[in-house]
Amino acid sequence: MSRAAAPPAFTAPRWPLSRWLLRVPERISPDIESALIATLYGSMPTFYASIVNSIAIAILIAFRSPTWPILAWLGLSVVVGAMRGGVAWYALRAAAAGRPAPTDWHIVANLAFAASLGFGGFVTVLAVDWVSAAVVWTSIAAVAGGFAFRHVATPRLAVAMLLLSLTPVCAGAVLSGEPITYICLLQLPAFVSTMAVALRYMNGLLVRTMQAERAQAHIAQHDTLTGLLNRTGLDETVVSRWAALTKDTALTVLCIDLDGFKTINDTLGHAAGDAVLRQFADRLRGALRAEDHAARIGGDEFVVVAGIAEEALAALLATLVEALSAPYAISDQVSVEVGVSIG
Repeated sequence: MSRAAAPPAFTAPRWPLSRWLLRVPERISPDIESALIATLYGSMPTFYASIVNSIAIAILIAFRSPTWPILAWLGLSVVVGAMRGGVAWYALRAAAAGRPAPTDWHIVANLAFAASLGFGGFVTVLAVDWVSAAVVWTSIAAVAGGFAFRHVATPRLAVAMLLLSLTPVCAGAVLSGEPITYICLLQLPAFVSTMAVALRYMNGLLVRTMQAERAQAHIAQHDTLTGLLNRTGLDETVVSRWAALTKDTALTVLCIDLDGFKTINDTLGHAAGDAVLRQFADRLRGALRAEDHAARIGGDEFVVVAGIAEEALAALLATLVEALSAPYAISDQVSVEVGVSIG
């Protein structure tokens, strides 16, 4: 069997502000939270293109108007772009290698990038160079759209980046002395609030889609009666456990049959048989470690996949026999016993 490469796992943020910015309205499971965090590192060509674009625009404007504020913006764009690209580059490689990724610093770099764009728009409009301002504003508008597109999974972060990039532009337009630019005071709140509503709605669709996908995947891999793995889930588990084996680890597969189970179905009915199977599955789960797996592959046929060496097998078998051989309660008045064959 071939070894499949595991997808990178990105570290959840630790700083309170970072966690708040990534929090979504829906209540989500840890695996969905991890998947949403991973989207921060998605669309990397677009990510790096935005850095190159912002620096290129700053260079062009600096050639046209080499004033101190414009040159300061150019220097800020280079520093922030290098920090943003460097943090993302390191985070991707750290996650792929199983090391903690600097998600908090990635968020800080994104916020700083948005603020640097806003600063560029602010200083160009105050220079009363409307050609430069038009170029910079067009660039900011394009990148702001990218913020919303790339951060649907984290709407609060998207809104924060929109505010940091657009608010200084509007402030500069108002301070420029051109009365017509006062319209920005109406446009900015309307645009940001509309985008916030749209992002929240799209985020809800995204989360519910991810939840539905995971629910379907769970159904496809688990037995509906007992909740244990089914044949499909067992196959995938064995493949992944086999791929993870090293010379210092072991893998044990046990096949378990219930002796006398058919008699219960024939004499007490299938409802009683189902009750026994559910209790059997609960006991099986309780007797195993968290990292071990149990599956139901037939009517009364079960499989256990455990990462234990041969010398620990006797202790596991004794635990299973003791747990699985005790009487099973069908009702307050009726209980049954079944034998267990393990091989």
